[in-house]
Amino acid sequence: MLRMHHSQFVGFFCLLLLSLCATAPGQAPPCDPFDDCPIVVDGNGDPVHLAIEEGMTVATFRNCLDACQYVVGVYDTSNPVVDAPGTDVNWAPTRYSGPGNPTDPSHPFYAHSWTVGNLGPVFGVTLDDGPSPSIYVSATPLNFNLANCDAVGYATSGSGGVYKLDGSDGEICDVISLPNSSGASLGQLDHYTVSMGGGIQTEMLYISNFDDGLIYAVIPGCPGSISSTFDHGVDGRPQETDDSGNPLDPIEDNTEDEFTQLGRRIWGLRINEPESRLYYAVWNVAGPTVDPDEDNEIWSVAIDPVTGDFVPNSATREFKIPALEGYNDDLYEYPVADIAFECGNRMVVSQRGTNEILQDTGPHDSRVLEYTGSHLAWVASDPSKFLVGNYVDGTNACGGVDFDPYGNVVATANALHLLGGGGNPYYDGIYGFAFIPSTGSNPAQPYMQDSYLIDVDCSVDGSQNKRKIHDVECYRPHSYNCASPCANVESETIHCIPIEQGSYQYSVDIINKSEFDVVKVLIPDVTDDITGDILVDVEPNIVDYSPTTYGTGESLPTLELTLNPVPGSGYEAGEFIPLAIGLMAKDDDGTIFQCCAIDREVELPVCCNEIKNYTFGEFDSGCVELTLEFTNLEQMAPVEAFHAFLLGLSPASMTFDPDYFALPGGVLDNSPGTLTTTICGVSPGDTIEFELIIHSENLEECCNQVHT
Repeated sequence: MLRMHHSQFVGFFCLLLLSLCATAPGQAPPCDPFDDCPIVVDGNGDPVHLAIEEGMTVATFRNCLDACQYVVGVYDTSNPVVDAPGTDVNWAPTRYSGPGNPTDPSHPFYAHSWTVGNLGPVFGVTLDDGPSPSIYVSATPLNFNLANCDAVGYATSGSGGVYKLDGSDGEICDVISLPNSSGASLGQLDHYTVSMGGGIQTEMLYISNFDDGLIYAVIPGCPGSISSTFDHGVDGRPQETDDSGNPLDPIEDNTEDEFTQLGRRIWGLRINEPESRLYYAVWNVAGPTVDPDEDNEIWSVAIDPVTGDFVPNSATREFKIPALEGYNDDLYEYPVADIAFECGNRMVVSQRGTNEILQDTGPHDSRVLEYTGSHLAWVASDPSKFLVGNYVDGTNACGGVDFDPYGNVVATANALHLLGGGGNPYYDGIYGFAFIPSTGSNPAQPYMQDSYLIDVDCSVDGSQNKRKIHDVECYRPHSYNCASPCANVESETIHCIPIEQGSYQYSVDIINKSEFDVVKVLIPDVTDDITGDILVDVEPNIVDYSPTTYGTGESLPTLELTLNPVPGSGYEAGEFIPLAIGLMAKDDDGTIFQCCAIDREVELPVCCNEIKNYTFGEFDSGCVELTLEFTNLEQMAPVEAFHAFLLGLSPASMTFDPDYFALPGGVLDNSPGTLTTTICGVSPGDTIEFELIIHSENLEECCNQVHT
């Protein structure tokens, strides 16, 4: 928005079908004291691979929790009711940390044990969508000296390293070493399977980089490759405004700093698959102190559902996270290190108590927070709904969070139990992760009364593993807590129609899951709820497949619709059209009925031209100089613009001088142009609306775009 100012114008349980097994009789585990965790070994005493199935949990942690120097563990948390000794007590499920003997360099799989020597310090963890999924982990700067835990070096791919732990045998491969010249290392990562249509799928990893502030889209492989990048500081921030309505200033990376600056720094991220949007956590505040002017924020950017790359100019601020109470009820602002979604309409985030240079300064001042809703409409739950750990106020989050298949929250935490601490005289110390009921933790001490607790090194001798617990991921190919959809939506795209100004071509692939045979699709016009007037004309309104029918599990032919917003309806570039799609079937009498209703929020793209930057001069006698930098977008003609016009719309008194501009040499598609004019008839604080019209050299081709 351009605003004028005097000076210048973002069921509870993980299911895993593996039985809890102790170490094979007569065999020692690879190294002590790892025998605190049950482990399955073969006749040579080597770990037996534990294939990941539905509900398996994977955790990352510091290397100094056991003599083996492991940094990743897979836990069989399959059946708490049967295998756990109860709630609010330690549960030591079978754990697996890769093949080989980590103490024997001559072992053929020594280089594949999931140790700090082979992986370096890691934090972020994600799983792919394979039937026995592989694990991906990313390097971390959380590698400072602690008591009995010295800082260690990075592994083969350095501070920008991402590694794959194969789902079939646990072997390690280097995926990529991202640019990381300062050694600031990486934040978080997530995996997404992209449907390219026709049964073809590809994979993408999204990785946040503390060094340059970019989010990388990486095609995984051994090795992988960079597909694209997204720069929140430069390309995301200007898409939103500050409290005064001014676009946020871009923040470019300062290459002289070890960590990219706050305001462009990203940590947690996760795809919300039903929306095809990547949500990411922007770190604005140098905690633990409270910033009166800034808060940490959650943003999102659209992902192309076909390529998996970032959609330009689609970043939006979802919400701000205010300062919240932590230890002794003091206020703190710490960054979000992890995000998780369930059903597309439920989100949890986990903070970690780190300061600006990634040192853990607040191990008991961070929370797990829940939000419900959808894109640009998220509502915060009570911040105390998911307290983690029985110590003091339950604000002991470590920055790892996920859902299990039944909607229960899995979260890493310090001091789930603290020996004799927090007013609760426990006789053990539990540092790891908890399965908290979907309805929330116990509202009063003991907060973990109804939660299953797992100490990551299985040792509960009272030692404090504070600051050594990292991230967690729970494998859930199904979410049983979600209402079963009657259809799946895939490969959703929208494009401008060059010939018809203001019209859009919308395409969507639909898989029928309604348990009825679909014979038609009904797509009504979008109308005003009160007057009934048409706001968006949809063509066609009915697609009739008869006599062909499409049963459960079958893909309907690609639905091709033309969307025609009525002038003055308010549906312009950047707005969302609420589109209703009804799948129709026949009953036994041949009567047509709706067997499935699908609601889509379709964002209208910018088609003709886009304003990238603008500056205002000083007001003088009711007039002000305006300089616009615009881009000629490729969706519509002209391919090369030689003429430009500015047409004032609001306020009615507004004039441009000049209002015509020759563009010597032309402005090609996806190229910038600059216009400077003087605006009169406006006042400081006014919101202005105008059209930018661009023409081809012979004036036969043109397009226009309304800007506010």
